[in-house]
Amino acid sequence: MADLIAAQQPLERVAMVVRRGSDGVPRFAASGFVLASRLAICAGHGFTHPGDSYEVRLPGQSPQRLPVIAVLRHRIDAVDLALLVLGEGGPVIPPARWGVLPRTVESVPFIAIGFPDHASRQDVPKTRQLTGAILLGSFLGSHEMELSLSSPAPLESSGSPWRGVSGAGVITQDGVLVGVCTSHHVPSGAASLTATDLSQVSRDPEFVRLLAEHGVEPVPPGDTVPTPFDPAVRGRVRTHAEVVRRLLGRRSFLDEEHLPFIHPGMDHASHPDRLFAQLRTGRSRGALLVGPAGSGKTRTCFEVAHRADRAGWQVLHVQPDSAVTVDDVAACVVSCGRPWVLLVLDYLDACPQVDLRVLADVLIPEAKRRGVTVACLASVRPGSLRTVQLRGSSRLLDEIYVREDWPHQSAIIDQVVHRAAPETVRRWGNEALSEICGRRPVIALLIALAIEEQGLAHDTPGVVASIRPGELLDWLREGMRRDALATGPVLSSSPLGITTPAIEQLAFTVAVAASPQSRMVVEQTIDTFLTGAGGFAVPFGGRRVVDTLISLGWLDEVGGQLIVVHDIVTDELLLQSLMPSPGWSVDAAAADALFAAFTQHARTFSVFTGHLRRLAVDMAAHGPAHRIAALERYCGEWLTAQVEPLGHLLAGAGDDGGQAVLTMVTSQPWQGFDRSVWNTLVGRWLSRAEADHTAQPFLTAALRGMDPAPAFLVEASVEWLLRRGGQTDTEHLLLALIERPGLPPRTEDLVVDCTLAWVSARPDWRHTPALLKRLLGMDHSSDRLERVVACVLAWLTPYRSLGVAPVIRKFLQRADIDAVARRKLVHHCLAWLRSDLRPAENIGPELCALLEDDHLTDPGRATLIRSALDWLETGQVYPSTGRVVHRLLSTDGCPPELRPRVIAVARWWAAEGPAVHPAGSRVLGTLLSTDSVADAAALLLERLRSQPHAQSGPAILLRLLIHCEELTPDQARTAVTLAFTWLDSRPDHETVGSVLGALLRVPDLPSAQLQRAIRLGCAALLSRTDDHVLMAVMLSQPHGLTRDQARSIADVSLQWLACHGGKVQRPVLASFLTRPDLSVEQARIGIDIALNRLGTDRSMKSRSVLSGVLRHPALDEDQRSRAVDNALSWLEAHDTGPKVRLVIEDLLAFPALSPSQRVHVMRLAARWLTRHGDLPYAARLRSALDAETRRHASREEPSAESAWLPPAGAPSTRPARDL
Repeated sequence: MADLIAAQQPLERVAMVVRRGSDGVPRFAASGFVLASRLAICAGHGFTHPGDSYEVRLPGQSPQRLPVIAVLRHRIDAVDLALLVLGEGGPVIPPARWGVLPRTVESVPFIAIGFPDHASRQDVPKTRQLTGAILLGSFLGSHEMELSLSSPAPLESSGSPWRGVSGAGVITQDGVLVGVCTSHHVPSGAASLTATDLSQVSRDPEFVRLLAEHGVEPVPPGDTVPTPFDPAVRGRVRTHAEVVRRLLGRRSFLDEEHLPFIHPGMDHASHPDRLFAQLRTGRSRGALLVGPAGSGKTRTCFEVAHRADRAGWQVLHVQPDSAVTVDDVAACVVSCGRPWVLLVLDYLDACPQVDLRVLADVLIPEAKRRGVTVACLASVRPGSLRTVQLRGSSRLLDEIYVREDWPHQSAIIDQVVHRAAPETVRRWGNEALSEICGRRPVIALLIALAIEEQGLAHDTPGVVASIRPGELLDWLREGMRRDALATGPVLSSSPLGITTPAIEQLAFTVAVAASPQSRMVVEQTIDTFLTGAGGFAVPFGGRRVVDTLISLGWLDEVGGQLIVVHDIVTDELLLQSLMPSPGWSVDAAAADALFAAFTQHARTFSVFTGHLRRLAVDMAAHGPAHRIAALERYCGEWLTAQVEPLGHLLAGAGDDGGQAVLTMVTSQPWQGFDRSVWNTLVGRWLSRAEADHTAQPFLTAALRGMDPAPAFLVEASVEWLLRRGGQTDTEHLLLALIERPGLPPRTEDLVVDCTLAWVSARPDWRHTPALLKRLLGMDHSSDRLERVVACVLAWLTPYRSLGVAPVIRKFLQRADIDAVARRKLVHHCLAWLRSDLRPAENIGPELCALLEDDHLTDPGRATLIRSALDWLETGQVYPSTGRVVHRLLSTDGCPPELRPRVIAVARWWAAEGPAVHPAGSRVLGTLLSTDSVADAAALLLERLRSQPHAQSGPAILLRLLIHCEELTPDQARTAVTLAFTWLDSRPDHETVGSVLGALLRVPDLPSAQLQRAIRLGCAALLSRTDDHVLMAVMLSQPHGLTRDQARSIADVSLQWLACHGGKVQRPVLASFLTRPDLSVEQARIGIDIALNRLGTDRSMKSRSVLSGVLRHPALDEDQRSRAVDNALSWLEAHDTGPKVRLVIEDLLAFPALSPSQRVHVMRLAARWLTRHGDLPYAARLRSALDAETRRHASREEPSAESAWLPPAGAPSTRPARDL
């Protein structure tokens, strides 16, 4: 072994590569690593100057300079490697060994030696040794490695501290070369490098040949044993078994053994069985449980996790910690070794650095490509829902509301009190105990346990009658009294006074608000508070307070960490201590003492800000408004007064300081402070973080978590870009900035410049396609657009594979890109498609993007169609195959000689392809539209007859029914008959709703068949109450539904609407609002749901719901007012785009507008007609406006207000609501 290590001595292999241009001046090119006497390896990006010569210097051997006689870059551009063949005469160096490390969640120590100073000093190269660990879980699915550095950066460096180290060999402790440094990268904060591993070496035959010729051989797989997994990550993402082991004390009631689960009913979307069934379908959509504190979200997550664990899944619980990142999650997913993974993100809003966009767009698809299906289950309180929506939750999760109605909550409470207090139930009876315990299950659990454990069961219920039902804090005081701790609150006799919290209560508040942390830290924080409170001679300290809370069941101690039994305990204590009864204002003395205690330690203050954020969000959501305003006012004044010491504390606190600052910047009750506070509090921390390469994640998370983003934050982000834009993790901040609308022009120019520079230097990085796509979607001046186009064309090379299609599509969709550039891009793409790598790869997305281009020349289109057909006719099936077939069928300009091939491929796909794929139905529809309909239909009908239960049956039926009018009468009748046969035989199939919807839309369906279809639809909805597609179809039926059937469907729909959010609500709500035959109560509930949705959904697609509300005849006065407010806000968000016409028309016809509102709407109509008056559907709005103008003139004499038409180009201002 000693000889082997000696042969691999890294100092002998350190190389400095020097370039000589036409002027003969030597210039630094890269670091390098000598593989054998005449062969070296280096980063490929250092060899981009054709005609230059290179030489290698070996500082560990001699001052001799070896000429480079050949440079071979890896044939795949994305693999940043090059082999250098050296001239003769150099020292004898034995062949190196190289290997590929496994992908797992471990770390491997490494050494690398390179030249970060870019130069030689008196012809003596200056080397630096880098040490650290290779993080094997990073860069999932790529050929890159993250090197976490423990060695300090060069002090004399400017810009990136490691610039120049590219090309240095990455060596394990066993002397095995496992990669080559390629760039400076700081993805998660700690200073680090990115290296290219050697997994792709075998894909280049010339690389394989040269290595073999020089005796450089790979080591057997698994030769390097990774070090144990990073414990910090293990603490932030835990397995289900680890979490279950930590269920101690009161938290043990999350387990089925201690408290059986009361499910919400199989017909409710939040039933764990239904949730797990949804998650195990393998689709990328997860579930986001929405409900107030103590409503059962966490227990539901546990129930689903139990089911997944029993089914053999790897269940990972992401802890509610602001330090956890997607990198942590990815590392655990990669290492689990199971094909199914469930991510549980309980308290999703408490993980602000978990980038949901990256989770949805990168981690889950990449895991799927590697054979791992990742499903997500998360939870959030209603007040924090908007926050997680801003972070991109809709890309990943469907909103599902937990059941909150009293019958369900009452059933849970009955179960709770029987399990928690059996002796008290026996003596008092269930009804008496349940009444005292209140109406929330978690509070009922804690109160029932308090009664049972404090021995009150032997008394009568009247003994505790002074404690109000469901008042958690009263039972805490009762426990304190019995523990001889309490002195009682000081009651005020003045109507302007407040109840002064007792010192014991405040000490308990400190304890829970400083948790979770180690017991020692929490006790020290309590002691600090008691010392600083002043004037109190208390006979107890932090240890006694913690012991009391543990004995009362409010705190649990797990592994030396104190954990509050439920966050509702923390919320209640914080609220009653900061804003004691009557709760209208903050008790400044108590708040000052509490805040002073929390600011003694950065980690404690970070934990406290998280608790206060949660409390403030709930206060803002549930009102009244003046309470949250009072808390925000106090926090603002306190922060202004304490900003100097607080800024100093957090600036040097690293991640803890960053988490606290991030919470304060993005969340109530802190956000909104002025520039002086920003500079002192945030600016100081950012300066320190920038030096440590940890500023970017903070800036990105803040931009993603706020809408709108304050000017201070945007300015700080841009300034960081100008100083640090060369860092390779800049991609995240660039994406966050260029996705923000409304940037000032100068700021936008700077961001675009930085983005262009970054993507030009890093064409192969993961987010480069997303950045290019976003650049192509922006408005540009002609000069800036020219630079963007040039950047895209330079990026598109024959070996580019990742993310090409979206960039091509966006490029070709722009009308302001000149014909020369478009032809150049198409030429690049056609050459790329014809390369020898293409046939065995999934190029369907790129083919579709090109086929969508309306500006293709006839020869270019013909070439493209031939390439597509050649690819399809290989017979390999990819997820995109159906989309390509569909696009070929629907493309105009197909040469006649190619049309038979297109039809043949489409018929093959229709008859044999995987029609369960979404594209299958579209292919069938287009085939019926473009082929001989009768011939195509005959083929499909025959398949249905011969294979009535084939997987493709629903797709074929769906398209035949949609095209019924184009079939022959016999074929149409046969299709309808086969549809009924299939529906009768497959009532539980997941596509029943789609087939029934198409059947109900068949024109002139005989009455008997229509009634039969409606009965089938009603029966299907009763058994599948979550089939929102079928709900919308049934509710939209203009004929055939009886009143009883309509109301029955409405009941099912209202139940579904009450527990679902997101875009899936829209079609159901829009159809619901069109029904004139519903009961008054059903209409009222549906309208309220719609108005609540419109209050948060300003998207263009909510137009149908908004029109449905405005046209509904059953609006009461409050609903009419809310409808108008929502409509005006929606119009304000969408200005006068072409699609807003219908809402303007609805408002003009709305009878409840105030005079000023009506004038405002008339102005909007006039502005819309000025812009879009030439559109074919403008006549209707013009007619409505003319009629309203005549009515307006007849109601009053001309006045200043009645002269409502604005001057040309004048802005429209929304009127204040009339009082």
